[in-house]
Amino acid sequence: MLRAPADISFWDVIEAIEGKEPMFQCAEIRQNEVLLDKNNLPDTHTKCPCLIKVVMSEAEDQMKLYLKQKTLKWLNEQVKEKIPEEQAKATMEWFNNPETR
Repeated sequence: MLRAPADISFWDVIEAIEGKEPMFQCAEIRQNEVLLDKNNLPDTHTKCPCLIKVVMSEAEDQMKLYLKQKTLKWLNEQVKEKIPEEQAKATMEWFNNPETR
């Protein structure tokens, strides 16, 4: 299924490459403290999610919202405004002519 550049967000690209797993993967480092009795861990070391995971998840949610607003169409418009017209034409010709690649 082909989608228009306006319908493809930066987040779509990230998910296509990286998958849908959260970026931050908790390693439960709290439980690796040398001075702890591993058989009798306090709730603060076993209760999920830990504060770090909460903060990282919130940050990822904010990043996701931002990247969902930026599309390939937006990127194209930004680039077109900043490059010389000759370079823009040459780029479009390159994309439209598979024999030049």
